[in-house]
Parts: sequence; C-alpha cells; structure tokens
Amino acid sequence: MIACARGSTDVALEFIRVYGRDLDVNAKKKNGDTAFVLACNHRKGVNVAAEMMRVYGHVLDVNAVNAIGNTAPILARKSRFTTPVPLQLLRTYERSLDVAVDD
Repeated sequence: MIACARGSTDVALEFIRVYGRDLDVNAKKKNGDTAFVLACNHRKGVNVAAEMMRVYGHVLDVNAVNAIGNTAPILARKSRFTTPVPLQLLRTYERSLDVAVDD
C-alpha cells in the first residue's frame, strides 16, 4: 500500500478496491511514513486519501507521526487539500487530532 500511495492515483485506488480490508494500512516505512501520510503529502493523493478514510476509517491511524513530526492532517493542510471531501473526512477525526482543519 505504501508503494501505491506514492505512485499513481489510479494504481492506488485499484489496489484498495482489489485488496480492500486485507491490507495493513498502518504499516510504516523506516521514517515513520504510512500510506495515508504519503497520500496526504501531495495534491494528487486527494482521492487516495479520501478513499482510504472511507474504506479504512475504522482502523486508520490518522495520528501516525513520521520521523520529522508530520501527521497526515498536517501534510494535507500543507498540500492545500481544498476539495470538500478530504476536509470533511478529516473533520470527522478532528477531535482526536492535535491540529484543527480549517476551511
């Protein structure tokens, strides 16, 4: 999943569709990045991040911190995720986050 989140959006979405709930979506690279962190790290990942929250929301660790202290919501904000879907989904978890998600 980590490799897919860094690559093509279409590949990542297909991977989620095919393997669904059998994936360990909270697996971390050596630097602490998870697939969700990577998906939130660039604007092209907006659909992947939204789909991950939809499919894996019940187990997705949105508070996972990488080696330099970034979390998925922090990176989503830095990447200027401005479409309504990811912002709405991130707000769902806002109570457990250290940062607020602004409009």
